[in-house]
Amino acid sequence: MTKCFISHTWHEGEHDFAIRLADALRANGVDVWLDEEQIHGGQLVEQRMRTGVIHECDVFLFVLSPASLKSQPCTIEREEALKYRVETGLQIIPILLKNCQIPQNLQDLLYVDFRNEGRFDESVGQLLPSIEAASRIRSLVVQLIDGDADSRAEAAQHLGNLRNPFTLPILARRLSKDSDPTVRYWLAFALGQIGGEEAIMALKEAKKREPHPFVLLGIEDGLREAGHPTTL
Repeated sequence: MTKCFISHTWHEGEHDFAIRLADALRANGVDVWLDEEQIHGGQLVEQRMRTGVIHECDVFLFVLSPASLKSQPCTIEREEALKYRVETGLQIIPILLKNCQIPQNLQDLLYVDFRNEGRFDESVGQLLPSIEAASRIRSLVVQLIDGDADSRAEAAQHLGNLRNPFTLPILARRLSKDSDPTVRYWLAFALGQIGGEEAIMALKEAKKREPHPFVLLGIEDGLREAGHPTTL
């Protein structure tokens, strides 16, 4: 079951909104991490929040409002989520609750608009497919990191076919770390399928250090897929 972390404040009715959103998500088969349910007496609050973000959730929902952007706990949670988006493929979906200046590190993410309380159910309907897609990416990244060689190669192929630019950092990281040449081939090709300058730069860097001829072929294939001239 997909599990979402809802990062929010307790100010100006936002906790009531988080509870309402959690109930709506649970009614549609999504599990939810809420601080009031997951942090118990005697626990270190910040450590428990970090654990919830990193290890227990597939999707991070950040409730955007002037209050949340001033909140230290929300800032810690957001920075932790952004860090682990790169390292583990944690997916982030901003939830716009009130008009505010969206932080620069979230501006590349499409938010779901919950500003109109009368359209709450409609907004939930828009959020659910995003959660499903994000959870799919998260599960593929977990497979890419923890699976056997065949599973890792399969995950790389699926991630390439999805062509989601937010998976570029994790694909590039795994290309430099994975021990299996076949997996590295498909990681290189996946980068090429996504394309763009970031993917091309990652492939060029990998080409400098890659000793295996089969993986070098994958890098060339990836560069061609990205529309970049190759040397072979």
